[in-house]
Amino acid sequence: MVVTERTAREGARVRGGHPWRGSAFGLALEAPHPLPTIGANGARAGRRTVVELVAPPVLDRAWPGREAESVVDRRFPDGAAMLRIDRHPEAGFRIWGPGYGRYVVSPAGRRIQAALPRRTWRWQRLFFAQVLPLAAALQGLETFHASAVALSGRAVAFVASAGTGKTSLAAHLVAAGAPLITDDVLALEPTSRGVIAHPGCGLVNLDESELVAMEEVGRQRMGRFLGRSDKLHFAAPVFARELPLGLVYFLRRTGSEGPLAIVEDRRSTQRLLAAGFLAYLRSPQRLVNHLEACAKVREVAPTFDVKVPVGLPARALAAEVRTHATAVLGPEGGPLRRLDGARSVWRSRSSPRTRAPAGSFDATTCLRRSASCELLCAGRPPTPARTRRGFASVMPSAVYSTCFPSTAVVSCVPSCSRGCSPSAASTRRW
Repeated sequence: MVVTERTAREGARVRGGHPWRGSAFGLALEAPHPLPTIGANGARAGRRTVVELVAPPVLDRAWPGREAESVVDRRFPDGAAMLRIDRHPEAGFRIWGPGYGRYVVSPAGRRIQAALPRRTWRWQRLFFAQVLPLAAALQGLETFHASAVALSGRAVAFVASAGTGKTSLAAHLVAAGAPLITDDVLALEPTSRGVIAHPGCGLVNLDESELVAMEEVGRQRMGRFLGRSDKLHFAAPVFARELPLGLVYFLRRTGSEGPLAIVEDRRSTQRLLAAGFLAYLRSPQRLVNHLEACAKVREVAPTFDVKVPVGLPARALAAEVRTHATAVLGPEGGPLRRLDGARSVWRSRSSPRTRAPAGSFDATTCLRRSASCELLCAGRPPTPARTRRGFASVMPSAVYSTCFPSTAVVSCVPSCSRGCSPSAASTRRW
């Protein structure tokens, strides 16, 4: 039974009467073997889930198939089974994929029985993508179709439909040094203090072209290579603790050429509702909780629409998103930098250098040099602001009205950690 990637000595110690303990998706897990790609850090004891290994015939005999209802039945184009999920009011949920194992999750999500295939790692794809997220959702956590990394002490989430590039974006951020929180499924917990993002698993499914685009140090950060299907699969290290949710980006392919644009999103609640994972969980209380969680996310975390043009590599997108996220999040532990009632637009560095429209300050030169440049009278890093072309920066309205009258000629960046100087800064008239 290949369930662990630890040494035989470690497995023997686990089997000697002390179950392995770890956490993922906000669950405190217990298993007879260490679960790969999952951290051994703790989670809330009240959300405990026990994983039991059973033989396939035992699992099949115990499942009341005739009384069960099919809630998911995905098939390949030739009609062959891909994924099937059945539900029974007393037995729970049965999840099955040919070559990926059979699983039964109890109605409360506190027990998982797993019949794993032999001599393959592929069971991990179904276990971490469907089984554990289901157990987390049954115990009250909200799951979303999203990837996430840690930046400036907060979780930064990327929401998108399948094939849009959220995994590639997260992978390139990890390659650049950002710790991975989860890939593909994000578990969130609304609290009185905000929204908590729980680490998931480190199983990363990556296109080979994206791996080729990384530098050698970035490839090493992907972790251990597991195998290949239509993609490459890695066991990447996962961030060791939960983090407050800081930002949410909705990725959208524009289908046309042009500059990248990151725009403050005004439809985030609806889009979060659409990004919910495990759509077959439709109890009235579940739907109410999901709606409240989406509203809470919208309340505490800035949300942005990322319009990705045709031909923009994921590595370049990751660099732009990291610059934008750093500008909004600020230093670790500090407050989020929000525009006071203003809508923000961030255009990529590849945007044409044209005159900025009236009402915005063109700081293209200094922002090209560093996102940490400071404006002269405000003494704080600039934040992205509304503009049609190029980079622009504007201070919150209270500072703007005091420091920059409409006829003033202003300059940015008297000092900068990366060598900007007053002479290098742009000067424009409002």
